[in-house]
Amino acid sequence: MALLEPSVIVKSDKVVVVMPTGRQYSAQKGHVNFDQIIDRVKKRVFAGIEDLFDIPTAVKTFSKGTIEIKGETVYYLGAPMHNALTKRMLAMFREGFDISPLIAFTENLMDNPSKTAVEELYLFLESNELPITPDGYFLAYKNVRKDFKDHHSGKIDNSVGAKPSMPRNAVDDKRDVTCSHGLHFCSLAYLRSFHADNSVTVIVKINPRDVVSIPSDYNNTKGRCCAYEVVGIHEKYTASAPVEAFNKPVVSDYSKPAPKAEAPKATNTAVDQAKVAYERGKEQGTEDALKGLGADDYNEYRKAEYAAEFKRGYKDGYGVGLSAQKPVASATSSVVKAQNKPKVSEHEANAYREGYKEGSSHLHRDSFYDDSNGYRKLEYANAYVAGYKDGYYSRPRKF
Repeated sequence: MALLEPSVIVKSDKVVVVMPTGRQYSAQKGHVNFDQIIDRVKKRVFAGIEDLFDIPTAVKTFSKGTIEIKGETVYYLGAPMHNALTKRMLAMFREGFDISPLIAFTENLMDNPSKTAVEELYLFLESNELPITPDGYFLAYKNVRKDFKDHHSGKIDNSVGAKPSMPRNAVDDKRDVTCSHGLHFCSLAYLRSFHADNSVTVIVKINPRDVVSIPSDYNNTKGRCCAYEVVGIHEKYTASAPVEAFNKPVVSDYSKPAPKAEAPKATNTAVDQAKVAYERGKEQGTEDALKGLGADDYNEYRKAEYAAEFKRGYKDGYGVGLSAQKPVASATSSVVKAQNKPKVSEHEANAYREGYKEGSSHLHRDSFYDDSNGYRKLEYANAYVAGYKDGYYSRPRKF
């Protein structure tokens, strides 16, 4: 007597197998074993096919035993995994997504030599809904200059296809040192806090094993790593109406063509840089004079060969600012100044003082000028920036 074969229903996005016992198994396209099930059905090989439908068994088989699912917990090499990754993996299972990218992500993550970095990356994953790629990397964002160089040094190329890297031990791994050495990445939520109005937003692809630290400020929305690849440009991002570049948990079509770079002007680079330094100095000098501040040409060019040009520009600009001010009779000058002095709220004063403190700390740590701040979305952002500038350039504190 011939054994009864299962009944099979195959559609483009679904396969159903009904065993002779009446037990029914189904899998949606995206199931980790969907292609294997279809192949077995075509070859009429049904022995053990039930195991291919069972997700926990399929995951264990696919990962060669390194990953297991028991109830609501995911295990790696027998140890329960962090809740952030467990939630994401189980959600993808239930929604019918192919979980092989997440398995690859987990294996890459476990290759990270730092237990602390692994635990901090979980915090980043919990705070942000950034997608992963089929090869187990994750995608994040980065604001860069319009010429695709980084904002800090102006030397690191971030055009599409670039793969910046640095020695891992050169990246600051201290979570509470919030602004320090390393290659930086972030989520959508952080973008508007860092050079939001003068940047191009690029998409970077990062191997989780290369993550070194997730700084504790800004609710775990930024990170430092030792390598990444620039794979696209978020052309639709604006600070006033931020929109995610992705709408799926797994993304493979992230690449976008880079805009055509303008042909470089045939000019003397040294002359151009000197001119830029002079103009920046002149602008700063004029601004200081118009604000009634004492002349102070301390500047970000202090270590560069163009410091003299900045100072020359500052001196000229300060003179322009002084000449633009209306003379005030000396007998009434103190009264007029008192009348014209703007009132400052306690909130503004606090923002200014916090900015001054941060600017001073960046100066003493010899860090680059960076006045991005948590007040960016509030009405006191200008007070913070003013305080930061005074602190960074060692000017007297106003209040």
